[in-house]
Amino acid sequence: MRDALISELNRRIRDFADGGDPASVLDEAGVGCAAALMETAGEARDAGGAVDGDALHAVASYYWARSLARGDTGAAEADHATALGVFGLLYRVDHRRVPRELWPRLTEETGHDPWHDPVDRASDLVLDVEEGGDPSALDEAVELLRDVPRARTATPPSVSPWG
Repeated sequence: MRDALISELNRRIRDFADGGDPASVLDEAGVGCAAALMETAGEARDAGGAVDGDALHAVASYYWARSLARGDTGAAEADHATALGVFGLLYRVDHRRVPRELWPRLTEETGHDPWHDPVDRASDLVLDVEEGGDPSALDEAVELLRDVPRARTATPPSVSPWG
């Protein structure tokens, strides 16, 4: 069910983006699909599963498209606020899937700054290089990781963890 809901929302977003027809993102069936997907993702999370980044991305993107389709109206503002709220959740677990232009706002709103953590920042630099970015960024990533304090073990150094 989850995959079908994600596919349906993504299809609606594509239809709107490709043809600009707002009906694909403005009908109530799309809203129901987004609600069902959030419910499914919430149930999985409540059962001890991981946050479903794919579901969050699909729902946030859907509401973003709805806000664009509505133009300059109060309803557009409500959809935009919903999109930002869901992007805020996604930002905390997978910030790279959130449009970069939202990062400063979401950092301020959530208090989460993924680049404040040197490991997160190094990871982003490596991923940027993998995506075709400047290879010299790897040097910066290595330097960031060199400055990360080593984790302390729970076992005192005088006690062998192997008995």
